[in-house]
Formats: sequence, structure tokens, C-alpha cells
Amino acid sequence: MNPPPTPSIKKQIPFINLGNMTCASTAHDSCRTRKKSMNQPSYSGPVLLFPLGLLVATPGALKVLKANGIIPLRLIARHSLGDWGNVGPDDARANADALHSGTRILSSYQLADGAKIWVITEADRSSTTVLLPSEY
Repeated sequence: MNPPPTPSIKKQIPFINLGNMTCASTAHDSCRTRKKSMNQPSYSGPVLLFPLGLLVATPGALKVLKANGIIPLRLIARHSLGDWGNVGPDDARANADALHSGTRILSSYQLADGAKIWVITEADRSSTTVLLPSEY
């Protein structure tokens, strides 16, 4: 299930940008520890393992998620915390390596109705896309 590099998806619909959230990894420049001032709010929740960049979703993925009562950010949160869903051992290893090497990260989630949703973060961490495998 190791797909080729992500092509340009023409029907992307931006729904929120979370590219500046805190990361646990220091492998990426935007995740390096920054000095906090007293005016910055503290955050004690889970931290992202890598930057997500611009978050986008295809119309097909949004339709399937809505039909299943799932908010896209729920799957993106799982993806960003290292829950890759239903990927094989090779893809899981590739994702673990990608946290350090800066390559593409793929998660795959099976929904209650049997539909499958992919979440892909680009190698340059410029964007994370929620899409159906058929839209790849």
C-alpha cells in the first residue's frame, strides 16, 4: 500500500491552517524549541510529531467523512500524533523514518461504512491532505 509521491490534487479545499502548532520533534526547523515569554499561553496537551502545513481536503473525502459523522480534524489529530491507522508494517516503518528524514507521511483510516480515508503530509511539510484513495 505504499503509494507513489503525491501528485498535485486540483480540487483541494482548504478548511483550516494549523501549521504553527507545537511539535515534539526537533528534526524540522519549525519544531525546534522556541523561547517562551510570559505573554505566551502555555499548552499542556498532546504535541504534534511533525508540522502539518496547510490542511486541505478533497470534496470526496469531506462528503464521506460527513456521511460517517467524522470531523476531518479528528483524523488529522490521530495522524499528527503518530496513529497511522490501518497501514502495513512497511508503511509504519516508513512513517517512523520520515519523522527524522523528512519524507512523506501516510495514514489510512477505515470508516464504519467501509470507506477508506488517507491523510498525507508532504515531505516538505507544506501541507497535509485528507483524501480518498481513488482521488490520489
